[in-house]
Amino acid sequence: HPTFDPGMVEEMALLSFELDSTRFLRHTEDMLRSCIDAEQFMVEAITGAAVVLGDWWASDRLNYRAVELGSERLQDLVYDIADQRLLLGHGPSNPHKIFLTMPSNSRHTLGLAVMGEIFHWHGWNVVAGPTLDPNTLPERLNEEWGDVLGISVADDRDMEITRDMIQACRSHSRNQQIWIMVGGPQAFLRPDLAAEVGADAACSHAGQAQAMALARVRQVMAQLSRATENRG
Repeated sequence: HPTFDPGMVEEMALLSFELDSTRFLRHTEDMLRSCIDAEQFMVEAITGAAVVLGDWWASDRLNYRAVELGSERLQDLVYDIADQRLLLGHGPSNPHKIFLTMPSNSRHTLGLAVMGEIFHWHGWNVVAGPTLDPNTLPERLNEEWGDVLGISVADDRDMEITRDMIQACRSHSRNQQIWIMVGGPQAFLRPDLAAEVGADAACSHAGQAQAMALARVRQVMAQLSRATENRG
């Protein structure tokens, strides 16, 4: 977390599960004021606090209810920041579309929310959330054009499910060059995550993921343009 002292991020995590949210909101407002922009805060502070909560849960320092409350507060913060951006008129401004999902049994939605908002801020058409059923995703990709598919992989038990999902999506996708990237907690833990599940890339940083995806889409568009010119 290059912008924030680790103690500030830990304090944010600690305050996130207090029953009274006053101190949490005051602390996050102070952190936001020290940022270059909201994207930096989302990627470094909110994601960092979520990692801290996960570490505390894994080491039995927190019970499930505390982790759940903290995660809900962090996710509410993501949507509050997104709402403020919408009031400023930020929205999709290019034709690129990304589908974001996770295995149907996963409850790790925070990282996916951060990823979706950052892609949206950069002009992408984002399809995610309750309207996107991972079980019917291959059929949907067959009906709708998608440039990129992003999948959050949280636990070891998600590995086989993710591998099967990627195979099905590739075989059904209307866009046979769809670029598939994976992220989530397993991207921190497994250096070879992309190869293990059959994805094109893995990334644990939402801002970098957006830049990688955009570069890939532009590369494909340039290749198609050259092929069209050669045929002409």
